Amino acid sequence: MSGRQLCKVHLCTAHRRVAAAWPRRSNAGFTLIELLVAITLFALLTAILASGLRFGARVWEQADAVAEQVTGVESAYAIVRRLIATALPLATTTLSGEATIQFQGSTDAVSFVGPAPVQAFVGGLHAITLARVRGRSGDQLVLQVRDFAPVAATARPRQAATGSRAAKTVVLIDGASSIDFVYFGPGENSPVRSWQPTWLTRTLLPELVSVRVSFPRGDRRVWPDLIVAPTVREAAY
Repeated sequence: MSGRQLCKVHLCTAHRRVAAAWPRRSNAGFTLIELLVAITLFALLTAILASGLRFGARVWEQADAVAEQVTGVESAYAIVRRLIATALPLATTTLSGEATIQFQGSTDAVSFVGPAPVQAFVGGLHAITLARVRGRSGDQLVLQVRDFAPVAATARPRQAATGSRAAKTVVLIDGASSIDFVYFGPGENSPVRSWQPTWLTRTLLPELVSVRVSFPRGDRRVWPDLIVAPTVREAAY
């Protein structure tokens, strides 16, 4: 036997010894400890992934809720601005026969006559009331609309001229910390113009109407200062 052949024999013998000494893991499979470690790691990864998904869902829901609230405030702001701007100074008389207009305002409500606030209402004139109402989660800005029927004006804003049909009531804002109405114009017995808490039994509309709404701390809704000038101020008697 040549030297080369002898070397091959020795290499083959050494290879067989190493292969015999090395454990045959391909047929034996995983050990119980390895399976437990793999299952534990899989469970941890699943828990982390589920937690991340839940957190993402909560963030998404909160973002949707905030966006919906902001959109609601913007819509309410536009409705209130339009209603006050289109208020009409319709002439009427008080129960005592005094000439006045269909507009009564206090710090917690304002009532007047104007066109339909939105397309959902029947056309024509309506008796409109914007009022602060106490709700479970705070103050509410409530819109009440009735068909207009001329009656004698009163000194109570919540009892505006109304028709026979039931009022339609809509909550424009909910959960506010405060809602106030104030009016700018000459005093009842003075030509000096100033902001006033009431506007009752006058012969003309106020020059400006301000609706102030504030929200609790932490509430992301914002109500910008709303100051509206009615388009028509004086009534024709």
